[in-house]
Amino acid sequence: MSKSTSRINKQVGPKTGDLASFETYDQFFNAYKTQMKYCVQKGTALNDQDVRARSNFMSCVRTLLIPECIEKGRSVMQGAATYNGIQGEVIGLTNTANSLMAIKKLIFDEKKITFEQLIPALEANFAGYEVIRAMLLNAPKFGNDNDEADTIRCIITRDIYSELLSHKAEHGGVHWPGEVIFTYHCTEGSYVGALPDGRLAYTPLADSAGPAQGTDIKGLTAVLNSASKLPFDMLSTSINLNLKFPKYLWNQSKDKILTAFKTYFQFGGGQLQVNVLDAKALKDAMLNPKDHQNLVVRVGGFSAYFVDLNKELQLEIISRTELMV
Repeated sequence: MSKSTSRINKQVGPKTGDLASFETYDQFFNAYKTQMKYCVQKGTALNDQDVRARSNFMSCVRTLLIPECIEKGRSVMQGAATYNGIQGEVIGLTNTANSLMAIKKLIFDEKKITFEQLIPALEANFAGYEVIRAMLLNAPKFGNDNDEADTIRCIITRDIYSELLSHKAEHGGVHWPGEVIFTYHCTEGSYVGALPDGRLAYTPLADSAGPAQGTDIKGLTAVLNSASKLPFDMLSTSINLNLKFPKYLWNQSKDKILTAFKTYFQFGGGQLQVNVLDAKALKDAMLNPKDHQNLVVRVGGFSAYFVDLNKELQLEIISRTELMV
């Protein structure tokens, strides 16, 4: 996909008039939901098509670990398992929620900007629109225990999870929702233009189910409180929250941190993936990889040697907020 501004103009520009026609946030949100359902329909259809295309792919190890496949003499890709759901990890929900929050606050509630001002700013990747971007960045963000921002995040999460679960999968079962994103927030972010949450074009999206990079400013407890509100009751996979602590803080406050983790789980929280690293050490590893061959980081769903990751992913891990207690 082209990353040129002209391509964005062709995609977004004609929509300016349509967006300006919304008189209330509820009207705008209902239009968003219509688009969301359309995207889920297309996405699940593509996943079903992928399963059909892999019907002769034996997936030997997975097949051998599923008793029904052995009994029936068919692979897991041929629908031999009892449970045949398709895992659908949702990328960018935090960015979507933050964008909706910014639009609600700045356009509909406070009327500080209009769609006629917002759309050109997005098309220009905020070049020349720094004031508007600052306003968007300062709008409430998920991850700070802000009830309004967290509520929007929970509403759109429950909506998209429900929509995914309503689609039957190719071999029976349903399309399972989840938020364990691995590295896709970087790869897919490279195709996404500027967003109303203040994110610049083609930069990483929020990693897994956590706050967008650098937007959680209230510390660990606020992040965990926000994440604990998400609809864990709807999952067959997981909602993953990536956390990063500087070494000195982990050493000084480990008991407090572990107590916070236990409380999060008691409130129904799901998977936590923790890095105890200093940004300074990571930056040095980028400059002097031979000196850091054994540096292992938790990326999001898996661990890897930091020096083996591509530069974009290295920078994204560095950009994650070092939490304070």
